[in-house]
Amino acid sequence: MRKLLLTSCAFPTERVTQAFLDLLEQDPREMTSAIITTAAVQLKEHSRPSVKAKKALETMGFRRVDFIDIEFERSR
Repeated sequence: MRKLLLTSCAFPTERVTQAFLDLLEQDPREMTSAIITTAAVQLKEHSRPSVKAKKALETMGFRRVDFIDIEFERSR
């Protein structure tokens, strides 16, 4: 099952990070993740919150972290 975490500030505390990891049904090293960017057009994946979220997910061990821009990317 795919899961979706909606947050405006990624993982602000260790408690939030651990609660997120507890929701996962497998090791993050076996999973991929994506960040839906909502920043201003010129920032997107370069915005401070997006970069921070990517680093947090990489630190948790996710094997891949992608950015998805639902405003400009075509549907698959």
